Amino acid sequence: MVLDTADVWRRASHNFSELIQQCYFGRNVTCERAGEWSEIVTEMGICQTFQTNEPVKTSGHFNHLYLVLNDKQKKFKNEEGFRVLIHDPGDDPRLMVRTHGSSIIQRHGRDVRMVLKEVRGQP
Repeated sequence: MVLDTADVWRRASHNFSELIQQCYFGRNVTCERAGEWSEIVTEMGICQTFQTNEPVKTSGHFNHLYLVLNDKQKKFKNEEGFRVLIHDPGDDPRLMVRTHGSSIIQRHGRDVRMVLKEVRGQP
């Protein structure tokens, strides 16, 4: 049996269906209702990307992505936690996750706040 890099990463990574214990995007809106997850293979492993169904036009306490992750630390001995990268849907996260991602250590939370601005160029 010949495995490519993506197959090796998939065998070594978390089972995505077991990884997410809770996921909301906005007040009482489940992630399944708000958008969808997709898999991207990076040099650091399998990356799960969440894309909303509609453009995000507001920020604040009730307009956020809320995740509770099940870290299977017993299975992964040398590394702990996760990397999180917030990026524009048009950007490719494969290179950005290493340099711009934030680490979340096991049993800790992380709040990330963003201010949305629209920038228009002059013709």
